[in-house]
Amino acid sequence: MQPWDQFPGEDPLSFALFRSWLHSRSDLEAWVRTRRGTITTEQARATAQRFNWAARSTAWDLHLADIAAEAERELAEIRAELRAGDLRLARARSRLASKAASKAEGLLDMDLDGPALPRMLQALAVTARSIRGDLGGEATRPPAQSLDLSGLSDEELEAYHRIQAKITPKD
Repeated sequence: MQPWDQFPGEDPLSFALFRSWLHSRSDLEAWVRTRRGTITTEQARATAQRFNWAARSTAWDLHLADIAAEAERELAEIRAELRAGDLRLARARSRLASKAASKAEGLLDMDLDGPALPRMLQALAVTARSIRGDLGGEATRPPAQSLDLSGLSDEELEAYHRIQAKITPKD
């Protein structure tokens, strides 16, 4: 039996009053005023003393603190797992990007350095996702203005359009 449970010999009305006071989180006199004449301050003090409301309230507060501490520990564990998962995901994405870069360079038969390759791959990925319908709605060609192709050389733009033509379904 927990201290905040109904004590043996504690009548249902006294227990209901205890629970009301416990959850009100106010002092006894302020709580009595909220009861609007259903109990006097003297009756509340006598009942509180008889059934040891103060100690039971302290036990309840400690119980809630334990629950909160356990929730914080669980949250810390979840955050650590998420960080580890994010790190694994970042590593996997890096490996995938390296593979995609080597395949793209071979496909394009050109040497892409600096930001050009990632930007072109990103634009192609947006195109592919849009065509598959992954961006929401029906599969469609992405509007050209939604892709940032600035900074690509003429040769890179030509390569982008060759690849886009290969992955875009014919109408």
